[in-house]
Amino acid sequence: MNLNNNAVILDQQFIIEQTLWELGVPPHLKGFYYLHDAINIVLETEGKVSNKSIYTALAEQYHVNRTMIERSVRHAIRVTFERSLSSLKAEWFGNFVDLRYDRPTNAVFIAVVAAQTRRRLTKAGSQNGISGGQPPFGRV
Repeated sequence: MNLNNNAVILDQQFIIEQTLWELGVPPHLKGFYYLHDAINIVLETEGKVSNKSIYTALAEQYHVNRTMIERSVRHAIRVTFERSLSSLKAEWFGNFVDLRYDRPTNAVFIAVVAAQTRRRLTKAGSQNGISGGQPPFGRV
């Protein structure tokens, strides 16, 4: 077991949580954890996965059906965007939807948050001396 790889995985989990909190996703909703795990899957597969397969994997992991995962994620996103319009949401999602009247789709939300998380991980990796600034993705 590589301690450096464990540290990167823990950093990845923390940065995903921190990003969701900063966006205002309520942590008491199931959708928060489903989004967390969906973003983790996207990062581990380097974005080469469909939402359908993400929902299927999460449904198996949590022993619920795929539509429950999708509905919970959609609800968490809706609540997040109904609460307030933060500068972070406007900066990240403003090019995709008019945030005064709409919210991003599940797919757009997951993709944008995964991209921002990847950027934060790369920045953290280069600060921690990980070679090439690219943290390794994958499970230990």
